[in-house]
Amino acid sequence: MKSFQQFITEQKETEVHKDVITLDKGFVPPSSMKPIIQAFLDSKNIVVQHDLKKTIHMPKKKLYLVGGAVRDLLSGHTPHDYDLATDALPEQIFMILESAGFQKRDARTTVEESVSIRHDLRTLKEIDQNAHEVMDELMFRIDHQLSLDEVSLDDVKDAAGKSWDWVKKTKLGGYLTNRLKNKDKKEYFVQGTDGSGKAFVVGAVVGSDAYEIATFRIDAKMTAGERKSSSIEVDFTNKVSDDASRRDFTINAMYIELTKPSGENKKLHDPHHGYGDLKNELVRTVGAAADRFEEDKLRVMRSLRFHCQISKKPTLHDDIEAAIPKFKDLEGVSVERIRQEFIKGINDDRINQKCFIGHYKRLKILKTVFPGMDFDHDAASLPNDHVLVTSWILRGNTKEEVKKALSKMKWSNVEKDSISWLIDLLRNWHTNRIVEFRKTKPVGLLDKKIQKWAEMAGLDAREINEFLKHHKENDGKSSVPFHVINKEGDKEVNPRLIDPSKGWHSTPKGGERSHRLDHLEAEDFKKRLETEE
Repeated sequence: MKSFQQFITEQKETEVHKDVITLDKGFVPPSSMKPIIQAFLDSKNIVVQHDLKKTIHMPKKKLYLVGGAVRDLLSGHTPHDYDLATDALPEQIFMILESAGFQKRDARTTVEESVSIRHDLRTLKEIDQNAHEVMDELMFRIDHQLSLDEVSLDDVKDAAGKSWDWVKKTKLGGYLTNRLKNKDKKEYFVQGTDGSGKAFVVGAVVGSDAYEIATFRIDAKMTAGERKSSSIEVDFTNKVSDDASRRDFTINAMYIELTKPSGENKKLHDPHHGYGDLKNELVRTVGAAADRFEEDKLRVMRSLRFHCQISKKPTLHDDIEAAIPKFKDLEGVSVERIRQEFIKGINDDRINQKCFIGHYKRLKILKTVFPGMDFDHDAASLPNDHVLVTSWILRGNTKEEVKKALSKMKWSNVEKDSISWLIDLLRNWHTNRIVEFRKTKPVGLLDKKIQKWAEMAGLDAREINEFLKHHKENDGKSSVPFHVINKEGDKEVNPRLIDPSKGWHSTPKGGERSHRLDHLEAEDFKKRLETEE
């Protein structure tokens, strides 16, 4: 006879393996999503044909929250964005949204806007290291003539940080802040098309929030190697199970049916039992791992990121472990996507870097991300910061080697400069080199990152802090002026530059002038350290 505890355990296991599950705690939609949900609930009232004999209404269409948002919610995390899916065809989505007062518009920026915004993005990326990820997303959207509305204004403001006041004055700032002027704005547009030009994703904007609404589909024809819209031709379907079967991992193939704009939505569709995998800390592909990786080899990297998000297990699912050696070179995947996916994993504060970097090294994928590099790996307490982590694992290479490797993988100039500068700081820091480090300190590298790096690298914290103060006080310039004002109020050559005790008998020129200024700056810095002791 089964014990009561055995009975309860079996009941729970049965519950998480159902295709449709009633959640204990449902999803409550954000306020900006409510008019979209209501529009789909009212779809049955839309007249699609009307004549003297009969009136035909649209069959009621369903709307679901899908993918990463569901995974994050069921893991206890707040989603960064919300993707929606439906059994409505794109043309029906247009009708549903129009019936709810949404206005159609062109999602694309004009050529003039694109050129101006691209310039603003490049400038901001050089100003502020923190701006990279969201700015890369904006740049990608402009390059591919996609809507900028999917990018959160709050994310841009956070990324820009202290540079936001500057951003507001640019074309980029104007484009983004204009979205806030009408908080009741409701618009829609075509957001995604397949390789044949057929629309399958519709963007919907409510106020300053944007949502993707994708029609259920199967990928009828696809170019293997890299999964992107231009390489796929889709066929539509009206079944959750069909749409779920094309997805990468079971934990990303869960759907919450949206029937309550203001209440809890508890009905979870889970055809591949991702909820059970999530509870068991298991990342598993939908179908055979080799098949999913063949479709898009970047999924190898995504499997590592999701594994380290939800699991502390030392290895991945057996099927994934067996498939990775064949696909670890990521052949056919663009270096931009490789860089972006690697950075996502490092900057995710849910991920322990010992897990993340450890798996990358164990499975020999680091060699693909950074070809030709040597790796130092002891990631027990690394921060979730891609500049610091990359500097740490590449610290066994020279700054010239690192710059070359990062250039090959299309990392930005400020990233290359920051990472190579930090590595040089670790390998060659000495107070005698104060001027060299002052002159080469990247504009976008924040002081707090340098301080954290000094802690990681075991550098003298007092020396580094004094260096940063010195740099800030002099605005990155030499602390020793060439000209000074004498007692009579006249400008003259700094007397310190003519010092017979140093063999300096005349006013320096050219290279000698720079040499003496640098010598005096280093001398002053050493005195500063002695004074501060």
